[in-house]
Parts: sequence; structure tokens; C-alpha cells
Amino acid sequence: MCGIFLLYDITDGKSFTELSNIIGDLSHLISPDCEIFLIGCKADRREDRKVSYKDAEDMSLKIGFSLFETSAKSGSNCELALNEMLEKIYEKHEEAASYVCDATEEAEPIPRFNLPHIFCQMWNCG
Repeated sequence: MCGIFLLYDITDGKSFTELSNIIGDLSHLISPDCEIFLIGCKADRREDRKVSYKDAEDMSLKIGFSLFETSAKSGSNCELALNEMLEKIYEKHEEAASYVCDATEEAEPIPRFNLPHIFCQMWNCG
């Protein structure tokens, strides 16, 4: 199981348009069960926005990725995006474990860490 955050700057249209190339390259490099999230950074600078939320939402729906707009400055949505990523990976791990264990043996649970807290300490997101 893996998770990837693809970041673009909402104040820089080029960073968003280049995501198409990155997504194309990633499709050849990663497992199909990898979770990918589009993350619009600098959400605190809405007055300088060059990438509309609608454009980002359209792209995320078209390719089936989750979308968040975050701000490292204010901490807005950082923990929420990380929590959702961790939940999706955890759910996929649990689902995969149910396929590989024989009926008499229980799947060994993966430990749950407080990663959002650690992440937010490292990235100062509130």
C-alpha cells in the first residue's frame, strides 16, 4: 500500500498544468492500488489564486483522486488530508489481509500511530 501527495500551488497556474505530465509518468511507476491526493498549496493566499477550485475539482474527479486545498502557514486542512490518506491506506491493508490469510488464521493488525500529530509537528501545520 502506498500514498502520494501531488502538490500544486494555487497561485501558480503552471504548477497545476504540469500535473498532467506528472500523473502520466506516475501511472507507469506506481502500483494501481496506490492512493493519490491532489493538494492545492497556499490556500491562505486566495486573493492571489490562479487555479480555480473548480478546475482542480474537475481534474480530481476525472482521474479519481481526492482533492484538498491546504495552507502550511495556517495549518488549514493539513491534518485532515493526512488523516484521510492514512485511513485509505489502512482500509486497503485490511482488505488485502482478508484475501491472503487462511480461514483459520487471523490477520495481524498493523499498528496505528499518531502520524498526523508527528507530521504537523514537522511541517508546523498547527
